[in-house]
Amino acid sequence: MPEYKLIYFPLYGRAEPIRMMLTHAMADWEDFHVGEKTIPWPELKMKMPYPHQLPVLELADGTQLTQSTAIARFVARKFGYYPEDALLAARCDEFIDNTYNEDKVFAKVLKPLFAPEEAKEQAVKECFEEALPEFMKRVEPFLKDEGFLFGDKPTMPDFFMASFYFSVMDNPRTKFGVEDGQWAKFREANPKLVAFAARFKAEMGDYIDKRFEANF
Repeated sequence: MPEYKLIYFPLYGRAEPIRMMLTHAMADWEDFHVGEKTIPWPELKMKMPYPHQLPVLELADGTQLTQSTAIARFVARKFGYYPEDALLAARCDEFIDNTYNEDKVFAKVLKPLFAPEEAKEQAVKECFEEALPEFMKRVEPFLKDEGFLFGDKPTMPDFFMASFYFSVMDNPRTKFGVEDGQWAKFREANPKLVAFAARFKAEMGDYIDKRFEANF
């Protein structure tokens, strides 16, 4: 049995920063995808600590952890991606809460994926004209010419940022903004973000190119 078993749907979603950290750390872990080929969600969900909620990280002794940011912080502490300095750790938490856990940014960018057809056009407009400019305003001060967000080595916020980027902003399977070139224009307009992503991708070896395909 692996030391860690990450249970989530066959999506990147809120599990991807955790997957990236476990992969980068070369941890002993299993990426368990809920579905027809494993265990159907209706059968599994009542066995989870909080029904209807994933991801769940299961430890070798059977302990189960929930809530994606809490799981990520646990993994980050285990493998050295969470600063020991209390102030820097708070800055890392602040960054994630101000972007990934902020409804004005993350949820609004993803809104077109879940909007009904009649509301999708407006949701896409809000994504590119409101949510993404707000996102860049919040992250731009942390994007450097070299290194990562909080130093010369990746910390927890780098995995969240890269997950957001490679799961949505630079994912050929994203269900909006790809065919009409809106994501390409966004990337062209933000070279420092693209450069950060390239440095992170190099840090991850071939993980991003070889991972399973998903819409987000």
